[in-house]
Amino acid sequence: MKGSRLTGDRERIAVLLGFDGVIEHTRDAMWHGLIGLVGTAASPVTTPTKLAEDLEIWSSSEFGYVRLADRHTRSSVLMPQKRNPYALTMVRGEAGILIGRLTGMLAISRSLRPPRRAVTT
Repeated sequence: MKGSRLTGDRERIAVLLGFDGVIEHTRDAMWHGLIGLVGTAASPVTTPTKLAEDLEIWSSSEFGYVRLADRHTRSSVLMPQKRNPYALTMVRGEAGILIGRLTGMLAISRSLRPPRRAVTT
C-alpha cells in the first residue's frame, strides 16, 4: 500500500478539511485534477483551431477569399514574395501541442492504475 505512513481516520480527516471524500490512492489524487485542468484548457481551443485552418486555406493563392494583415504573416524563406499565415499556423500548432499533452496524460494515467483483481465467488 502506498501513501502516508501516518495512521489515522482518513474519513474524519477528510470531513474536517472539507473534502468531498477520501481518494483510494494518492496517484489518483495527483492525476485527476491535472487531467481535468488540461482537458478544460484543450476543449475551447478546438474552435479557434478550426477557424484558423479555414482562414489559412481561404487566404491561400488558390482561393484568395481572405487577405491577412502583414503583421499576421511572414515571408517565405525560399520565396520572399510569398506570404505565409504565421499567426494562424501558431494557433494551430499550439492547440495541437495542448491536445497532444492531454492525450499523453490520459495514456499515462491509464497505465499507472493498478490492475483490479477479479472477485471470485
